[in-house]
Amino acid sequence: MQFQRKSYEKRRKRIGTIIISIIFVIILVYWFINKSNSKKKEPEPLYEKKLNLKPNTSKPIKKILNLPDMIKEVQKSIALISTFDKNGNALGQGTGFIINSKGYVVSNLHVFRGAEKAQIKLNHKVYSVDQFLDKDNKNDLALLKIGNKKTDWKPLKISNKIPSVGEKVIVIGNPLGLEYTVSDGIVSAKREIKPFGKVIQITSPISPGSSGSPVLNVRGEVIGVATFQMIKGQNLNFAIPISKVKKLISDKNKKLARLYSINDEELKTFNTNFNKGLALFETKDYENAIKYFKEEIKDNPQNAKAYFYLGVCLRKNHLTDSIEQLKQAIYLDTEYIEAYYELGVTYIILNMQKESIDSFKKALSIDPNHENSLIKLGATYIYLQRYKSAIKILEHATDYLNNAKAYYLLGISYASLSKNRKAIFAFKNAIELDQDYIEPYLGLATSYIVVQNWNRGISLMNKAILIEPDNPNIHFLLGILHLGNEDIQSAELELKILQKIKNSYKLKNKLSSAINKYKYQKRYQ
Repeated sequence: MQFQRKSYEKRRKRIGTIIISIIFVIILVYWFINKSNSKKKEPEPLYEKKLNLKPNTSKPIKKILNLPDMIKEVQKSIALISTFDKNGNALGQGTGFIINSKGYVVSNLHVFRGAEKAQIKLNHKVYSVDQFLDKDNKNDLALLKIGNKKTDWKPLKISNKIPSVGEKVIVIGNPLGLEYTVSDGIVSAKREIKPFGKVIQITSPISPGSSGSPVLNVRGEVIGVATFQMIKGQNLNFAIPISKVKKLISDKNKKLARLYSINDEELKTFNTNFNKGLALFETKDYENAIKYFKEEIKDNPQNAKAYFYLGVCLRKNHLTDSIEQLKQAIYLDTEYIEAYYELGVTYIILNMQKESIDSFKKALSIDPNHENSLIKLGATYIYLQRYKSAIKILEHATDYLNNAKAYYLLGISYASLSKNRKAIFAFKNAIELDQDYIEPYLGLATSYIVVQNWNRGISLMNKAILIEPDNPNIHFLLGILHLGNEDIQSAELELKILQKIKNSYKLKNKLSSAINKYKYQKRYQ
């Protein structure tokens, strides 16, 4: 029994030693593992993993400038466009913008209607334009180039995204020649409108002179070209998507006069005779437009507009037929204001002033503020020397319209009745509205002569010379003003200038007689 107990104790000690050895090994292994791990970096904190703070390899989001900064930046790329006929007479104004570093300018095609020449004012510099690169009749787009020398142009950025309805937009243009006018709004819809196709409807207003303005998103990127508005609607303004501009192809050395023209292939894109006639009418190709309007009348004899445009087209060579077609347009649509107005203009050409007055009055009975009718009616009264009637009409016109010609004609009416102070006020208003309109300068200078305000008259004519240096009327009036100011040398200098100007024979003789009379009076005083 004693032997068995000793054997059992030995076995128990051996088992205990093995267990202790195993525990010791485990401790050693654990110590070794911990020592190895201590050489590695500590794991990232849990909150950093949740925020995903790994380096961002995606493209950075474009910074959105505040509105004043953005406007200041893009203004450097927006231009005022002025167009002229072959005689240098002003036709109209519009807006354009630089789209690349070569000096390419985008605008609306209709801005150049009838133009032989154009000027683009950009960053206080004026560039002449007599060629275009491409056009898109259907979408009313024109692509031009300015400046042959290398210039550091600042093109606008073009958006590659179609704008969403509700997206904020900004339009920067030159309505009525007021440069860099800013208006904002939203994209109110995206529509299909013939013949343009897809267009962007915006709430930002498009006024005369704003045609061709860039429509920008809040990042200053162009999304469209401001093109037209629906007159009968409230705040219905439309822009051509900028994607259509990208399709224009450069084709150099074409005359500006060919810009607003249309060829047979382009004419085929219009789906009706009326639209074909209208396309030709807008390019002033009246002779070819006539046949399409006649075809439209055969197919649709109730189309008052077809008779209207046919009447206007016929006016150049067929005045009697023109009157008949315009009357038919009025018969079909008794509220057709433009038909009454054009009928009145046709009567003036035929020297039928009474009939023209009746037509203008009928137009004004429909719309008392119809601009063209008010001005033509006032001018007709002046021609008939019915100055009081002219004043009544033109005072109404100037109450409702900021029109330089209305003020000029009002000044003529006042001056004819020796109301010189009112005449001076009217002429000054006309100049303020249109500083390049030369006739009010001449009228105001004549009024200064009447009231013997020589110095103001001289100062005024010196400004007028900067506008039209070779205008014989300016030099004649300057000569008379210098005589009134007893400056015979300056008057004789103006006479010498007149002698070099063509078609100034009568004015030259008048000024020469005035100078001789002045010398005679001085000699025998």
